[in-house]
Amino acid sequence: MDTAKVAAITGQWLGWIPDMAPLDVVPIPRINRRIVAQFLAIQFLRTLDTREIVSALVEHDRGSTLTEDEAREHHTELMWNEDQVELIARHLRRSVWIFGRNTSATPFVTSDNPIAFRTGDNRRWLRAGFLSGGTYLVYPMSPGVVLYCHPPVGKFRALRKFADSVSPVAFTDELVESENSGQVFMASRFLISNRPEFGTERAFAATIGTDTYAPR
Repeated sequence: MDTAKVAAITGQWLGWIPDMAPLDVVPIPRINRRIVAQFLAIQFLRTLDTREIVSALVEHDRGSTLTEDEAREHHTELMWNEDQVELIARHLRRSVWIFGRNTSATPFVTSDNPIAFRTGDNRRWLRAGFLSGGTYLVYPMSPGVVLYCHPPVGKFRALRKFADSVSPVAFTDELVESENSGQVFMASRFLISNRPEFGTERAFAATIGTDTYAPR
């Protein structure tokens, strides 16, 4: 993965989007989509969270606990498995990409595990099973821009006409905080923000593992 190419591509997007109007289309050549989709796939696979999931599956299969070295080895094998990387990257390439622009007073935050997946009804964040159903990717690219990758299935088929566009949705502080909750949910170690305020994020973190936001 050539991170310099990814930085050049996403840097262009971040330079253009603040000056674009809602529904303006961001130019994304096929090769650029391929490069960024692969980057997003690897960003997900490289995390501690993925290592723990892989370790749990291997331990369940063999009936014994992995050592740290074994866990690292299995995780490395997954990241170097071109078929697995391509499976996720292809799913993302075929998705409908939409850019959300945030002009609210609350910035998007990111984390050590920035690739978040949300169910189509927006009720839950997922760490596994993200290739099924209407689950979509949420990736904060900067304090002011977020990338959504919606699979073109079910109700999301209607989003095809907005492919590669700047979303017409006006972000409120509450909407941004909702997206930020995904970073809190996915984080293994830390959050990153352009301001030293994490009160809302700390409050949400305290609810993880409870039924506070469970459907009634």
